[in-house]
Amino acid sequence: MKKISILLMMICFSAANIRAQQSADIQKIRKLYYETKSDIEYSKKNKFEGKLYCNRLIKNENNRSWRAVGNYHYDIRYWYHENPLALLDEGANPHNALKMVIIDGELSARKFYSEYLYYGLNLCFAFYKRDSLEVRLYFKDKKLIKQVGKFDDYSSSVDEIVDDAENCMKTFLASFGIRSE
Repeated sequence: MKKISILLMMICFSAANIRAQQSADIQKIRKLYYETKSDIEYSKKNKFEGKLYCNRLIKNENNRSWRAVGNYHYDIRYWYHENPLALLDEGANPHNALKMVIIDGELSARKFYSEYLYYGLNLCFAFYKRDSLEVRLYFKDKKLIKQVGKFDDYSSSVDEIVDDAENCMKTFLASFGIRSE
């Protein structure tokens, strides 16, 4: 009986430690998120002076109706703190340049908004909004550690969000002539 009690206490202690670590990781991600958003707002208010640069990709800028889709428009902003080519020249990883990608889009009658926050080489946070649906995803070492909100039958999945974030990174690097494997 004593052994079972000790084992149960150890399991409870381990679970509490894991939750505490995840909570600390989420707090770090939130801090990074608010700092990055603050830097973005500062840049916008000060005619793009500040800590971050912004590259913008607009798909269908004139909002012409697309065949079989109707309304189609994407506005993608890549916020970064350093020229990835300079990082490459210094022997550093060019992936470290990108801080956040913000996508504002319209597809047929649906409007959507996404944010991808990167820390180093990895996606650490994703926010997805479509109509009244909102989902927040927290990652550590490429693993989902927390999900707030649920996807419905008509929206993306966690894997699709991660794939989109990776494609955004590849597109960002390609805009500088850097191939990403």
